[in-house]
Amino acid sequence: MANKAKFTDKFIRDLAPQSTRVRVWDTENPYLVLDVLPTGKKVFRAYYRRAGKPAYSTIDAYGAITLKEARDAVLKIRSQAREGICPVEERRKAKEKAEEKRKIEDNHRELVLRTFLEEVYIPDAKRRGLKTTDKTEQMVKTHFADFLDHRIDQITPKMIEKWQSDTLAKGLKPTSINRALNPLSPDFS
Repeated sequence: MANKAKFTDKFIRDLAPQSTRVRVWDTENPYLVLDVLPTGKKVFRAYYRRAGKPAYSTIDAYGAITLKEARDAVLKIRSQAREGICPVEERRKAKEKAEEKRKIEDNHRELVLRTFLEEVYIPDAKRRGLKTTDKTEQMVKTHFADFLDHRIDQITPKMIEKWQSDTLAKGLKPTSINRALNPLSPDFS
């Protein structure tokens, strides 16, 4: 098989796996490479030079992204490489950052509202210099005292709706109810 060809969707779909990896270069964009693995998986990679040596950055599998998206990704990767940014290192950092964010979100779900408020929200809000931190803390503790010992992921919309109707029945105006609910919105954290 020739190791260079003009990539089209039909050409890529028709590539058959071999007993070893087959690497094919796109003639339209010579920095776009397609690896056909023995398993049949087809993976786009970008070719670039790092410190004068050949390097490859995995883009994604064919099917997960389109040929056009792969060609666009090559341009971005090569641009980063020209600026001295290692695309592989950038991808690793982005992956680590996403994983860290996911862990933080998981930890927040397991926290009870009181703990989240006192150990996460208030210290962070004070660090960022938010002026309404004390007012927000007082509002949550006053209006949602019944929820303070619930895990955040267990406070359901149904519970909030019941609180709204009960509070409305006690005479609190809808605008005041909405103001009290603001700290419980997803933007609160």
